[in-house]
Amino acid sequence: MIDIKITGSLPMIKSDLTPAMARVAELLLQSNLERFENEGYGTWPPRRDGSPATLAGIANTLQKTSDSRSATVSAMNTIHQRGGPMRITDRMRSFFWAKWYETQDPRFKWMALTRSGMLSFPVRTYLTFREGIIDDIKDILGQEILVSETTSHI
Repeated sequence: MIDIKITGSLPMIKSDLTPAMARVAELLLQSNLERFENEGYGTWPPRRDGSPATLAGIANTLQKTSDSRSATVSAMNTIHQRGGPMRITDRMRSFFWAKWYETQDPRFKWMALTRSGMLSFPVRTYLTFREGIIDDIKDILGQEILVSETTSHI
């Protein structure tokens, strides 16, 4: 038989982690924004002309949400993150024609004229986080979960 004896007092544990998860969500968002600013788009290959690939405005679509059990950062344009096919709508086709008239870039003409009605996007990961973020999240949760004895009696 094994006996386990705990002496002294155990710390109180908070039941509402909403503030901690809000801090974690903010940390995740800031980490991702730093990656956009400092590292560009990571695994994206350069354009045909050698210039760096960009996703204009995608950082502005990042959103953070949190509740008492989770913290999330998401983006609206997930086709680039996950890759895959996308159906070309009439609105997209009009946009491609307008861009072709403006730039004379043959890619826009090709996209406007494509008969398949689909565009295929390669996986181009952009929602990534800096190294060491897990330790920072553990610190935040550790600070919030355990309540010191002095505050537990208030």
